[in-house]
Amino acid sequence: NAEPDSFAQRFAKHHGPSACAMAFRVRDAAYAYRRALELGATPGPQNAGPMELNIPCIEGIGGSLIYLVDRYGGPTIYDVDFRPVAPPAEPREAGLTVIDHLTHNVARGNMDKWAGFYAKLFNFRQIRYFDIEGRHTGLFSRAMTSPCGKIRIPINESQDEKSQIEEYLREYHGEGIQHIALATEDIYRTVDTLRSHGVAFQDTPDTYYERIEARV
Repeated sequence: NAEPDSFAQRFAKHHGPSACAMAFRVRDAAYAYRRALELGATPGPQNAGPMELNIPCIEGIGGSLIYLVDRYGGPTIYDVDFRPVAPPAEPREAGLTVIDHLTHNVARGNMDKWAGFYAKLFNFRQIRYFDIEGRHTGLFSRAMTSPCGKIRIPINESQDEKSQIEEYLREYHGEGIQHIALATEDIYRTVDTLRSHGVAFQDTPDTYYERIEARV
């Protein structure tokens, strides 16, 4: 979002490259919004510009926003708020299908707070709990999922001051969405396709494989 003085721009100036918002598709956005406020949610900004949809939202992790969308079929928010651009002559899809999960990194002592946030407001439930101790550091994680199972949010908390989670919190200036995982039909073809388009990938750290059996 390159619009000057927008929420996205202000968020990026504070956090750097980041996910400033996400949206949940619900059956009735107005009701879901009212119910969330009744349960203690903080309302997000409601200042749609000319020709923009006024989509209800609440404050989420690290001051990001959670939008509530209830459009099914017919014109979507993309038809109303965006102008389409011409596709490439020969578009190459990479095999990506859906968002698998959005991992949150939180400060020590806040994992239960944010797990409770999703459980109370959106009836999420915990599907897994991890207590992972690596060679040099460790973490706790609660994997939360929506009632339909389509939205999965692992919430990670460090066990000490040396972890990648603590480094993220310092560099990001707070809690937030640490990464977005995408599902693919064929991971090898997806990686090859994205690399051919100039997408750079991180090397997998050795610590990823420590106690990997505890995560699968």
